[in-house]
Amino acid sequence: MTDDTAPNAEQMRFIAELHGLQRTYELYPDVVTTAFVRGRRRISSFPDNFSPLTEPAGRFSAEPERGE
Repeated sequence: MTDDTAPNAEQMRFIAELHGLQRTYELYPDVVTTAFVRGRRRISSFPDNFSPLTEPAGRFSAEPERGE
């Protein structure tokens, strides 16, 4: 674990118990700790030149024969 924001083993054990992951934490402590640290990261914003739409939305018609 290269991230220094990771909680210590006692804190992780407590967090795992709160979320019902005690057995998983006992078997894979590094995986659970890594997932916890990655889940705490902020979601970065999109770049300025990023369009929220990848393509124009198609039209939907409830009547197939209308062909809109």
